[in-house]
Amino acid sequence: MAEKETEMNWGDLRVFREVARKRVLRDAARSLGLTGPAVSQAIARLEKSLGTKLFFHDERPLRLTPAGRQLEKGLPGLFDMADALRARVAAGGRSEISLRLGLSETIAATISPWVVGDLTEEVRDLECVSGLAKPLTEALRAGDLNVVVSSDPMPGEDRWERMPLYDEDFLLVIGAGASDEARRILAMENAELRDDLLRRTFVGYERTGSALAVDMRRLLRNWEMTPARSVTVTSSYQLIGLVVRLGGWSVVPATNIWCGRQFVRDLVILALPEGRGAVRTMWAVADRLVSPGLAALVGEKVKDAFGKRMIPELGCASPVLAEHVRVR
Repeated sequence: MAEKETEMNWGDLRVFREVARKRVLRDAARSLGLTGPAVSQAIARLEKSLGTKLFFHDERPLRLTPAGRQLEKGLPGLFDMADALRARVAAGGRSEISLRLGLSETIAATISPWVVGDLTEEVRDLECVSGLAKPLTEALRAGDLNVVVSSDPMPGEDRWERMPLYDEDFLLVIGAGASDEARRILAMENAELRDDLLRRTFVGYERTGSALAVDMRRLLRNWEMTPARSVTVTSSYQLIGLVVRLGGWSVVPATNIWCGRQFVRDLVILALPEGRGAVRTMWAVADRLVSPGLAALVGEKVKDAFGKRMIPELGCASPVLAEHVRVR
């Protein structure tokens, strides 16, 4: 364990490169999408591994020591060699890859058997975990995962290789039950529908770590909707089932509705009012240097499975669902 603590790693070298460019820790942290303490710790680890100071830390802006200037001078060649290695790895030898894959819960509940099954033919070993977007991205940052497929593209950092996979619209779902109730809802104008929804129970996602919970709150604010009653749950099956059971309503992407497909016959599914809509995009994200080419490898499998498997499944549950998804 002690030996690992004194080894240089690519993440710390990337941090050093950005601090050397910005000369201000706060600016480097913002550029990298990290906290100030995380940047300071990376520089401290690198200095410890090299056994020398890289900056005059008591000066503002920071100034490189002679050793720091030497490292800065050598980094472009080092990163060029790494890029060349990445290209060679991406071009072949995938059968030797051990893949640690993180899938958002929506992916895990829909197309994961096809995605994971196809990937086993491309890599030597595969470990797959599922969860909420925030914990998965934290595991990717920490190096515990190679690739994450979720709605979080991890923007603002050059470190990440990103591949957009598919888009799906948020849809309005209302528990109708009887056919005459469904006809009544479908006949409403927007203002009347809005008033009707405000009298119903809103069913949403529990907030902790849920990107969908954040999206839902934003949609409600944009629509200026404050439900009189609300219930929060952790799974899409629960959510759709409760919308029907309570005669409630929600706003969710198409594939989340499919997760509760046994209840779809008792739902009214509508596009959100013009100007109030929202789209969720799924992404494959990987570290450019540590896992070169893997975002593209996983992303192509996801896109293929979604187009060939998921869209027909959505159409079987409800034609409305299939109309509101698009492969990128």
